Amino acid sequence: MDQARRGEEALKAGDYATAAREYTAAIHQNPRAVSYYQKRSTAYRRSSPPDYANALKDAEVAVKLAIQRQNRTLIGDTQLDRAIVLFQLERYGDAAFVFAIVRRKNDKLKTLDIWEAKTKNKLKALPEGDKKAEVTMTEEPDVRVPTEADLNPDAGAQESTKSAGDSPLPATNAATTVAPLLNSKIRNEWYQNPSHVFITIFAKGVSPDSVTHQFEEKSTEVSFPVSDGSTYDFTLDPLYGPINPSNSTCTVFSTKIELKLEKKRTLTWKALESDDLSPKESTEENDSKLKTSLTAQEKENTATKTIQQAKAPAYPTSSRSGPKNWDKIADDLTAVRKDKDDGPTEENTWTEADEDELDGPDSFFKKLYAGASDDAKRAMMKSYVESNGTALSTDWSDVSKRKVETAPPDGMEARKWNE
Repeated sequence: MDQARRGEEALKAGDYATAAREYTAAIHQNPRAVSYYQKRSTAYRRSSPPDYANALKDAEVAVKLAIQRQNRTLIGDTQLDRAIVLFQLERYGDAAFVFAIVRRKNDKLKTLDIWEAKTKNKLKALPEGDKKAEVTMTEEPDVRVPTEADLNPDAGAQESTKSAGDSPLPATNAATTVAPLLNSKIRNEWYQNPSHVFITIFAKGVSPDSVTHQFEEKSTEVSFPVSDGSTYDFTLDPLYGPINPSNSTCTVFSTKIELKLEKKRTLTWKALESDDLSPKESTEENDSKLKTSLTAQEKENTATKTIQQAKAPAYPTSSRSGPKNWDKIADDLTAVRKDKDDGPTEENTWTEADEDELDGPDSFFKKLYAGASDDAKRAMMKSYVESNGTALSTDWSDVSKRKVETAPPDGMEARKWNE
């Protein structure tokens, strides 16, 4: 629905007046869409100056619709919105009462702890008998959900006039058609293929004009009137997987209503609704799973490192003690040198020969340079610098006559630092 999309964009941009106007238009098209009332309520209370009276009305209509749908998660969300408006109206007793309802319905909502603490502090600061601490609310708001006739009175009058002048069907026929429609007798079933989910709601004689539906990426809503004066609501929120709303359809037949939802990605649905927490809710359980996954990954990395160390090559050496694993020696050297200043122990005592091996190539080059002639030293410095560390020569008679070019090892390419 374009109005809802524009309202969402305006809400994100902080243009609350436009958001409220667009959601009002969306509500006229679908007066039973819970999210439209929630978001218009948010726009009202964030406006400057805030319109808390209308924000509370919308929040309570949203709660009423959520209760009618018997959707526990949705009830928790809408009651939270209601409690926040009550807090901003400085009705702290009512706010605490509604926050307690939220706690009972869904205690994992992210901001619930914060709002409860703020409300508790406000109540503590109130003098005894202050009206702000009174509780006047009930769990189910005493409000009436607007109907299309309420929102579009002119259209209703025109339809009534048109029906009166066009010889409508006899009342007995209409009653006969609607009579079988009782909430308790309506059932549904579903099946899927790789690209679509098909949902069938078995309800006879439903007028196509009386059916309202709304498809969103993560939710689906269908509603129509039944013979006992109530409305049958079929709501899935959140869906097991995302859908493409624009390519999904709702078709009304004489004996059923069929929903065809196009999957956004190929995924086998295990159920129609997902058990995942909504974005507003705490992800403690998901965080726990992530930590468990990370722990397993850390164990795997440790095991891999151990295997790599065990397979590290032992390079040839002339040492009397045999070949050395230089990767292990480097690790051991770091640990040993930390303890060197503490005095000799069995763990940190080593011989001069051991130190030569532990120091490796650096020690060799230092000793080579220290014992070299002046010409050899000049040759070493010139060759090392000009070759960017890729060549080392002690033959001054050779390197003094030319520039020593960079000569990287086979299979490697020399690059400048800024490349």
